[in-house]
Amino acid sequence: MPSDVAKNHNERKATLSDATIKLMQTWNIEKMPKNYYLLGGKDVGFDLFPHAEQADSSKMRKNWEKLRRKLSIPQEMQLYSLRDTGITDLLKSGIDPLTVMQHADHHSLEMTTKYAKHIDTGLVQKMNAVLPDF
Repeated sequence: MPSDVAKNHNERKATLSDATIKLMQTWNIEKMPKNYYLLGGKDVGFDLFPHAEQADSSKMRKNWEKLRRKLSIPQEMQLYSLRDTGITDLLKSGIDPLTVMQHADHHSLEMTTKYAKHIDTGLVQKMNAVLPDF
């Protein structure tokens, strides 16, 4: 992400899963011009493909809603909240908070923990397994 388009104006590199890389390879992303938006195309119809034009945010929202409904994703799950979920999942997977902070490009651990929703329904069972009996 170049600094001139990043929210915090810092350049950063994103970590991509093997599945994401394979999907991008099917799009021949490595052959696309460097100035293309990964999710772009005002006139493409469905805005989830590389294009020289930035996607219209209202079209992106509409497309997300269609996808969300089709996959039965709960209404409260918004496109941006997937970032929050990713941060939470990384922390719950045992990845240390400093690494998660760097991956999320946060300036402090405090910011990382603000985004993370530490809701663990199995917390009582986990605590009972390690705490001594009284």
